[in-house]
Amino acid sequence: MKIKNKFIITLSLCYLFLLGTGLVWVWLSLWQSREQITSSPPTEIKNLEFARLQTIVDSEAKRINSFFDDFYHAVLLAKDDFYFSEKNPNHLFLNSQNVYPEENNLGLPGYGYINNKLGVYADFDKKGLSCPWAPRATLTKALQDSKFKNQIKHELETSIQLNQIFTSLYNQHPTDVNLVWLVYTDGITNVFPAYDYNQILKDDPTIADLDESQEDYVRLLNSENNPNRNTLWLDPYFDEFRKTWMTSVVTPIYLNDRFVGTMGIDVLLNTLSSDIVNINLANNSMAFLLDSAGRPLATPQKAIELLIADEQTKSVLNSLYLPTAQQNWDETKLKILSTPLKDSVKEPWKNVVEEMTKQKKKTQLIETDAGNMVVSISPIQNNNWSLAVIVPEQDVFLPVATSKVS
Repeated sequence: MKIKNKFIITLSLCYLFLLGTGLVWVWLSLWQSREQITSSPPTEIKNLEFARLQTIVDSEAKRINSFFDDFYHAVLLAKDDFYFSEKNPNHLFLNSQNVYPEENNLGLPGYGYINNKLGVYADFDKKGLSCPWAPRATLTKALQDSKFKNQIKHELETSIQLNQIFTSLYNQHPTDVNLVWLVYTDGITNVFPAYDYNQILKDDPTIADLDESQEDYVRLLNSENNPNRNTLWLDPYFDEFRKTWMTSVVTPIYLNDRFVGTMGIDVLLNTLSSDIVNINLANNSMAFLLDSAGRPLATPQKAIELLIADEQTKSVLNSLYLPTAQQNWDETKLKILSTPLKDSVKEPWKNVVEEMTKQKKKTQLIETDAGNMVVSISPIQNNNWSLAVIVPEQDVFLPVATSKVS
């Protein structure tokens, strides 16, 4: 009996030993499989995850493109209203409004008056519902040429009748629109919201002699530079007063097949930039946005450290995150901020930046000093900008590894 009990105990111990050994082997095998999947996923899994990330980033790019589409169609709507006003000059009551009957108007509509000291025309006292403007050279020519005076009188009438559409477009996007405007090549303009011309001329008296026809928002859309009469997105620029990037969508205006000016919407990019900085598609992911020349329009701080090699550029980009009162923008900083990134990024990212400026759509693995990164890029087709999303490699494949192990 004792021998039988000893035999049973021995068999039980052997069984437990074998079971324990088997469990250890299974655990080690699973751990090894997890490590293999996490550190070096099979090609088919890698391709699936790359395709999934690319699809998500493409979707984000389309969302951004839709943001710009709204303004593109809005400026065309305003253009249609302009042509309607041309054909129907009395369709609004505003064309007979005379808020300065007692002032020197040179026979021009009383939406404003001529400042004798400065020789320019505007609604200086903000009595009206509009913001008309005529520079000094235009008024000087009108004094000498009655036909030209009649022309600018008609332009003022037409531009004022756009107040309703300008106000409506602005109110639809109050946080994203800086200005809605019409500019004639001879200098007649109307904008919303209204400028304070007293303050503008005090700050910069040379505005009185500004030749609008030579400014990019007119010159780049004239018949010589834009023969196909396309509506264009202008290069973004950094507004040092608002501490944000801006861009403009501009459409050419033709009358009797003659280029006479442009109409546009100035778009603030602070809301869009904030959205991009806060994109979070996976653990530790980050996104950044470049314009067509490769200038950084939105770059989160953790991406600045990862991407940028040049210390000066890094400092300038980081200063965007300082409280507004602490931001100090001089010519040197603005120049750095407006310089394409290709020469200031770390070596592994140079090719990525180049591909973004070429409007490529691609997902690839990049070896960096911070570890392997998966980067997916997708073009913003409306204005030839490009969106990139970076995810550490282990965070791309970790959900797959966890699923496989479990």
